Amino acid sequence: MTIRVWGFAQRLTCTIAQACEVAQERYQEKSHTGKIRRTTTKTKMQVKPVVVDENERWRMGADVRLVPLQGYCLGALMAFITAARHEVDAAVAYHGGDTEKYLGEVGSLRAPLLMHLGEEDEVISKTAQAQIKAALARKPNATVYSYPGQRHAFSRHNGAHYSAAAATLANGQTKEFRRRHLR
Repeated sequence: MTIRVWGFAQRLTCTIAQACEVAQERYQEKSHTGKIRRTTTKTKMQVKPVVVDENERWRMGADVRLVPLQGYCLGALMAFITAARHEVDAAVAYHGGDTEKYLGEVGSLRAPLLMHLGEEDEVISKTAQAQIKAALARKPNATVYSYPGQRHAFSRHNGAHYSAAAATLANGQTKEFRRRHLR
């Protein structure tokens, strides 16, 4: 999974591990005889800023002015959280799983946000989609596009649910969003 960061002289791509810190803790459950019955791994995520400060922008070149994010699935969630917690110029989220769990952060969202959701997404329930749409409807800088009949990862080339028509539409809307907000 990746979060793409645009706005530099060249396109940079970082792995999700570079955008967030993942800590795993293992728990072992023992039976009354002391034998290990089950081992559980608990994962905690903490978003790290992927925002470039002014000094770093200067080192990369004088033409660097804007830092937008774009993510898919978990990367979309990270783009949403990063846009809410840090200063970025724009964010695009394609089918971001678990976004509904972080809607309390919508109030902090200052950057323009574009979100794409497949209406038949098996990862993001219809209830979760309704919550996301309701929360973002109150933000004039947020736009949510919903794609009827589309499932999770409908825009992923060669994916199980890939739809060329829906992906072309979503990518066109993303291109227009970036053109409008990143000039």
